Amino acid sequence: MRRPLRGNGLCARPLSEALRQRVPGQPGLPEWLGDPLWRVNYKGKAALGLACIEWVTWRLAGLTDVTDLLSRLEAAWASMVALPYSKNLDYGVSNDVMNPGNPHGPRQDALIRVQDLHFVFKKGRHQMSMEAGKCAALGLHMIPPDADFEPWLRRALDALATSCPAGEVDQPKGKVKVIDHGAPRPVPREWFESLSTPVDDAADRAA
Repeated sequence: MRRPLRGNGLCARPLSEALRQRVPGQPGLPEWLGDPLWRVNYKGKAALGLACIEWVTWRLAGLTDVTDLLSRLEAAWASMVALPYSKNLDYGVSNDVMNPGNPHGPRQDALIRVQDLHFVFKKGRHQMSMEAGKCAALGLHMIPPDADFEPWLRRALDALATSCPAGEVDQPKGKVKVIDHGAPRPVPREWFESLSTPVDDAADRAA
């Protein structure tokens, strides 16, 4: 398996009592998360969502089988680079895994987040801020504070706002159903190691 982002040492750590409950719904994002997301372009939002789910994946590694989740993440990252070659990442939901304390439940939540973000990206739908926010919110819920996920997320948002600022195409006016996100460069997974501003290919490769 690929190494975790930031080498965060999350693998096989037991779930805390709070996390033994069903991952809650998303009533809304905190301002410190929602507002900065609006300042990031479409591909930056999508990449941030996938990076957050990578953190969640390594949180669950050793507690449940994350092989399928890692494969779907790999396919979703590839879609960022070459959308015409994107695969169908639809996932069949099972209610049997949602008992409190069952790590298959959070894994299913992560799989659903990848499915929905990938669908929105593939179709160019305008809900990318919401989908990326859901991925980040899942990470905030799942990952213990001492793993430094929230500080990393805040730094990533600041760096994305500088390196991948939103343009007019990312904040359309009127009834725009499809966003053309083909022009901006994709944000590589490795960038979330360095968070270099501006995006530095050499630093990403060395991360």
